[in-house]
Amino acid sequence: MDLNEDEVQEEFVAEVDLCGTGGCEWKLFDKQNSKVLGTVFGKKESIRVLPAKWQGYHRLRSYHAMGAFEGVVVEYEWDGQSYKEVLSRNIANTQYLRYFK
Repeated sequence: MDLNEDEVQEEFVAEVDLCGTGGCEWKLFDKQNSKVLGTVFGKKESIRVLPAKWQGYHRLRSYHAMGAFEGVVVEYEWDGQSYKEVLSRNIANTQYLRYFK
């Protein structure tokens, strides 16, 4: 995913031993500048790059399951140094499509 629209895809790399049924911890790497942009947690298929940007980087949204019937939606925003969690909301699984269309 290109998080800062510099036409270079950033890499999302999972810490395999930290993955579980709820998701994985993903390190975000800026290949062009060889630096870590932060860490997000969630299922790979639920990580979204949102249209909104802050300081040149897109906001991110992820989801991870907390059980059979609920999970957590988390949004991350670039603070100039790294991606930080700025929103966390528990949702019922039936609300998933509201956040991830």
